Amino acid sequence: MNRSILIFCGQPVVGVPIGQRIGAFGAYLRRQGWHVHLASLDPRFETDPCRIPDPVRGHEVEIIGPTHYRVGADGRRIRRAPLEYLAACRQLTDRMRERALQCRADTVLISTSLPASLFLAARLPRRPFRLCMDVDDWSAGQFTAAGGGRLMGFLYGWMERWIPRRSCRVTVCSKELASIYPDSVYIPNFLRVSEAPAPVRSKEGPVRVAFAGTVTAYQGHEALIRILARRRAELKGMEMVILGGGDELPVCRRVTHELGMEDIIRITGPLSRPAVLEALSGMEIGVLPLWEDRVNRARFPLKLLDYLACGCAIAASDTGMARDVLRDRQTAMLSPAGDFNRLVDHVLELVRTPELRERLSLSGRELIRRFDEDRVCADWMQALEGPK
Repeated sequence: MNRSILIFCGQPVVGVPIGQRIGAFGAYLRRQGWHVHLASLDPRFETDPCRIPDPVRGHEVEIIGPTHYRVGADGRRIRRAPLEYLAACRQLTDRMRERALQCRADTVLISTSLPASLFLAARLPRRPFRLCMDVDDWSAGQFTAAGGGRLMGFLYGWMERWIPRRSCRVTVCSKELASIYPDSVYIPNFLRVSEAPAPVRSKEGPVRVAFAGTVTAYQGHEALIRILARRRAELKGMEMVILGGGDELPVCRRVTHELGMEDIIRITGPLSRPAVLEALSGMEIGVLPLWEDRVNRARFPLKLLDYLACGCAIAASDTGMARDVLRDRQTAMLSPAGDFNRLVDHVLELVRTPELRERLSLSGRELIRRFDEDRVCADWMQALEGPK
């Protein structure tokens, strides 16, 4: 008998595909014969649910509610009033319950621990379907790191720690999160390795260093730009390319301009995932700067896997999933968390040592096989089907 699953992705869809982790898992389940139904949020949502196509996986995604913020005409986020959003979440629960019954879902999977996801996990009944939750980041930590109030961050963190435990099954993407949810199943991030283009390295011009990922306050972009500016005299023969968009993109562009680094640092702005992979195939080095805090320990940056799959030699901070996945001078150059000067030392060593870059690139492309989509999704499917 075919299984039926309703997956809710709390990561808002804002004119982009549904989250890579959920989109890929949904596609895998379909290939295994499951009936898969996807639901998500959009800040532009008004009153009635609507369906949109996912441009990457071909899914149909039902938009069933708003997010905790709106997007203004200038692209900035405007937070909704708490009572207004609470009322929207109540409607969201009703819609999810109705959709689960309509599609005869025997499993409801709620992904991420953003506010709407926590609300659903707290209010949706565990019968007649099996309620599961996938926690793929420490969202309360991100809220605080991005400037949210400490009291609200504390309450958010308390809810994020306890509400998912009422689910039948909790899956997590990092070892840090596994320590928070003792009965969880560790499901790392993953990618379809065959979709990563083969590395294309130019023997002419500067060595290209990639910094991929969403440009947010806790990703280290501005801090790294300022350190590079102070060490400008040492940067001969390299170019830094910041790949991606995000709330802090204007800040990065302003700081790069003010420090006179535009001849060394290039900022692309938002890119589709295929475009990011294509760009990375032409990069020699990928950087992953991290601080020693829960935000960085709890997440599993997809760009780490992207770097490995595209053959980039990695210079990363030694914490979180970078520490768990990589080995110093075997699959990456690891530096103490938060010490971005030391990380730049490693970047410069890689720039000047092509043999080291090549060795790390080859070992990284071997390592990435254990994070291939089919292998990880098979474990995830078994976790959903297993008893608890």
